[in-house]
Amino acid sequence: MKPSKKVVLTEGDGEFTVSTPYNDEFIKDFKREVEACYRKWDKENKVWVIDMDCYYEVDELLGYHFPDIEIEVH
Repeated sequence: MKPSKKVVLTEGDGEFTVSTPYNDEFIKDFKREVEACYRKWDKENKVWVIDMDCYYEVDELLGYHFPDIEIEVH
């Protein structure tokens, strides 16, 4: 299976999920910017589940680390 070449952001009730291509630098920056109490890894669905209060920070990180990939928002 080829790795995903898209970024998907799905908004929910008080939280949102993010799916990205694997990127070590993104993960390092993401974990530095978003405190552990505001994020969790959903291993089954391979997405980050993030508190809506962190939306702006995550949006900025996505734009920085994936500038050439369109972000799908659902």
